[in-house]
Amino acid sequence: MAYEREIRHNIERIANSNNRSLFHAIVRSVNGDVCTIEYGNTILTDVRLTAISDVSDNAIVVIPKVGSAVVVADLSMGNMRDLVIIQYSTIESITINGGNLGGLVIASKIADWMNKVAQDMQTLSTLLQSTPVAGNGAPLGAIFQPQTSVINTSDIINNKIKHG
Repeated sequence: MAYEREIRHNIERIANSNNRSLFHAIVRSVNGDVCTIEYGNTILTDVRLTAISDVSDNAIVVIPKVGSAVVVADLSMGNMRDLVIIQYSTIESITINGGNLGGLVIASKIADWMNKVAQDMQTLSTLLQSTPVAGNGAPLGAIFQPQTSVINTSDIINNKIKHG
């Protein structure tokens, strides 16, 4: 019975210790793949944004918004040396696989543009079917004024998420 009591006492001591491996903090700045956070009255620097150092182009990197709350894991078990953010209240951007392919397309904008293209094609088809063509080099009588403008990629891309 004494052995069980000792085990219970040790478990309670560990559970009630101040060596917290997870804690909440506020993001104060972001620089590359690390950030500075505020934990109570303490400023902690070089907090990693990814659990693995030297992230390759085959990873997802989440950039928290400055001023947002984050959950930080202390991988040094209370020594506050090896810190990494594992949860975010507000995200500034996400980069997938290095981000070389640019931002993700905003589906509603591309769908609207494609619908206009489809309408223009239908209008052109109708005009070509209903407009007589005179022979001997006479010009076509159809006047086609498309409603689709040249698409600007910045209008349809969400640059907050980039993928490779």
